[in-house]
Amino acid sequence: MRAALRAARLSTCGNPDLTRCCVYQSDNDDVGRCRMMSPDACDALDRQMENGGADDMDSGSCLPNPCAF
Repeated sequence: MRAALRAARLSTCGNPDLTRCCVYQSDNDDVGRCRMMSPDACDALDRQMENGGADDMDSGSCLPNPCAF
């Protein structure tokens, strides 16, 4: 049950206000960290980051990690 709850927290399931946001620490990173947040928060994070960036990946799950090229 805990695994199911953890997986649900890593998805946009049931919450249309969330998106998957891939956060990259530097421009050279091939793998980013997937985080659930609002699209506006993802855009704001992208503007704040100097060496990396954040990409809005739309709805879905962070499992498996969608932030790997």
